[in-house]
Amino acid sequence: MVDLLQRAAVRFGAVTGYVHGSGSAGSLQSPFERRSPAHGEKQRLDAMSRGVHWGNLLGAGHLAAIGGPDRLERLLADGRIRRLEQWSKEPQLWWFELTDDPFGPVNAHADTVAPDLREIIAYR
Repeated sequence: MVDLLQRAAVRFGAVTGYVHGSGSAGSLQSPFERRSPAHGEKQRLDAMSRGVHWGNLLGAGHLAAIGGPDRLERLLADGRIRRLEQWSKEPQLWWFELTDDPFGPVNAHADTVAPDLREIIAYR
């Protein structure tokens, strides 16, 4: 599934994206947005993320705001995220996963990683 997402993101020039295994569909809000009412609406997706989820795709605008991929590499080195890889240089896309299991409990962990990415995530 992640391979398909990668190919589509690169081919169509995605600027951000996320994957979660919460089992809730049909909502206009991401699971993070439902838990974090301070998350602003009508924000540019190339500048702001829709929260932290099991799988997260960040584009050039997000990376510029957090000072580049070094911040993500530190989160990986600290064990805060499980997987990090650059999907594309043009468009610049980086993918990271919080845990090994998209269907496992990730909400509490996602909420602890969000402050580390505060430049691109509105949270309370």
